[in-house]
Amino acid sequence: MVAGASSESVLLAVSALCPAGSKIAVEQPTSSRLLRILSLLKVEAVGVPWDQQGPDLQALKAALDQQVAAFIYQPRTHLPLGRTVSADRVHAMSQLLRNYPEITVIEDDPLGPLADVNPVSIGKWIPQQTTLVRSYCKAFGLDLRSSIIGGSAKHIAAIRIKRSEGIGIISRILQGALHFLLTDVASQNRMQEVRERYAQGRSALQQELIKKGVAFNADQNGLLLWLPVDNEARVVSALAAKNILVSEGSRHFIQADQPHIAVNIAVLPSEEAQIEFIAENIAMVLLNKRNDMFD
Repeated sequence: MVAGASSESVLLAVSALCPAGSKIAVEQPTSSRLLRILSLLKVEAVGVPWDQQGPDLQALKAALDQQVAAFIYQPRTHLPLGRTVSADRVHAMSQLLRNYPEITVIEDDPLGPLADVNPVSIGKWIPQQTTLVRSYCKAFGLDLRSSIIGGSAKHIAAIRIKRSEGIGIISRILQGALHFLLTDVASQNRMQEVRERYAQGRSALQQELIKKGVAFNADQNGLLLWLPVDNEARVVSALAAKNILVSEGSRHFIQADQPHIAVNIAVLPSEEAQIEFIAENIAMVLLNKRNDMFD
């Protein structure tokens, strides 16, 4: 089924498939907009940390044993980590979740066509438990306000009923526009150009930061560059004073973890000199760990 914008569609799926007041297992870190949605719905989030391959299996089992109603994770180009769950990990998660048939799995794919990797869906092994929400807002713009929700017949029926209560509709004009953009060759070529431009900007910023001595995990493919810092407030404030806006990593956690900042790749300038300027200032602030944000 076609639904509304990214946040609206995730809210619709969670509210339809998870009873009010229930617990939900959530990957950590995760997109800040998902945490806002869960807070709005007043559900209790149980964190499942990521490792290099995806959600940690032992942590996931511990969360499932807490009688959660659902597990939500991003299968590819994770926000903010920029990683994709490995095929082996997806299969292993499916084998674990098969033992909890009452638990719903919601796959959140906020980047849609902007992602440059093809995901492996857990629904390949446990289709009756799985629902996928794929958004096209970041790829084609908020004016399109369209996502696609796919899943078992039982899940889709529940989501349709919830939507009939008044949570958003999507016009047939916008549905037709989305169909055109997804099937038109020129539009597909344009999307490939956009993916390449974002990848080039991300790579250029990463290389400049590495040259300047900043240590971070360079295996990232998302729209956010995830950088460890010593103090989020200090770094965000110091960079803002230089007209460089970044977000606090704590926005992506249920409970604050190791401090990070997230740099939005989508708004990087295209000029190499400007990217070098941004990297130089980020490196200067990150490597200067004095508590001087109010100086």
